Amino acid sequence: GVAHEINTPLGTINSNLDVTSRALNLIREDLARQPSGIGEKSRQLFATIDSLMEVNRVACARIIRIVRDLRNFARLDEAEFKQVNLNEGIESTLSLLQPELRGRIEVIRDLAELPTIPCYPNRLKQVFMNLFVNAIQAISGKGQIRVKTRLENQQVQSAISDSGPGIKPEHLRRTL
Repeated sequence: GVAHEINTPLGTINSNLDVTSRALNLIREDLARQPSGIGEKSRQLFATIDSLMEVNRVACARIIRIVRDLRNFARLDEAEFKQVNLNEGIESTLSLLQPELRGRIEVIRDLAELPTIPCYPNRLKQVFMNLFVNAIQAISGKGQIRVKTRLENQQVQSAISDSGPGIKPEHLRRTL
């Protein structure tokens, strides 16, 4: 429902960007055909508007990706056991965590080509979310999270590690 509420005005903004861009191009072409041509001030204004339009296009594309990832992740009510791609679950979870990672934590991916696996996708994504959030919280300052998937003996495997300090020895017994 939230994704739909975001997508509706976002579709309007995207459509308006396209119409505005075409209208500006027509104005620019019309001015270029005038005997006096386009003045320097107008050229600068068009360059500024073009730059702002591109920023808006990139922002809209980012919002569209975020909404798609939210919709993908938000299928947490799916109690259905079905075939899923493990790497897609990892990527959509990492995409949601981009604001927490950006500029501070580098994610190093080593994702193998994997077959789909039968599972409960909602539970699997929640596990990934918990592991990544724990890793983010464990890293103070800059660091790395390594994500590896592989197929071994017809089993899909994943491993996630971080450059944080690890669990203190006195707390290890509580984790078992």
